[in-house]
Amino acid sequence: MSELSSLRADVIAVISRYAHLGDLGDSDGLAALFHTDGVLDAAHGVHAEGRSEISDYLALLAERGERGGPSFVRHHVSSVDIVDLEAGRALVRSYFLVLTDSGIDHHGRYRDILTMTPDGTLLFAHRSVRLDGPPKSAIFETRYPAGSENR
Repeated sequence: MSELSSLRADVIAVISRYAHLGDLGDSDGLAALFHTDGVLDAAHGVHAEGRSEISDYLALLAERGERGGPSFVRHHVSSVDIVDLEAGRALVRSYFLVLTDSGIDHHGRYRDILTMTPDGTLLFAHRSVRLDGPPKSAIFETRYPAGSENR
């Protein structure tokens, strides 16, 4: 497998891992997919920088089950378009759809910059999350209020 083919496979693996860890509510696992100084720009103006801030923010979302939220959450990522790929770096855009026990909850777009660490691990340097459809569940609506999205 060529270096770029291997990098392409690594990109898909990191994006898929993020979706599964999000479904599990594993905020520390999600934060570990970012560089130590990585950035998460989430919907409605959230800007978390560094693993600690990212983990703290994602932990708020993971509390959904404890607050009477949906019994399950499933992130589906599609149309993964690796816009620019070079040794050790990838620019990626993709779509996501979030399902709960109530049906479609929200959907939107990811824009990612992934880079290699010195030991060869591919991690997010920057992830941008933008909503195209407002959340339907009360727990997500409190985190992503309708009309607060910058498209």
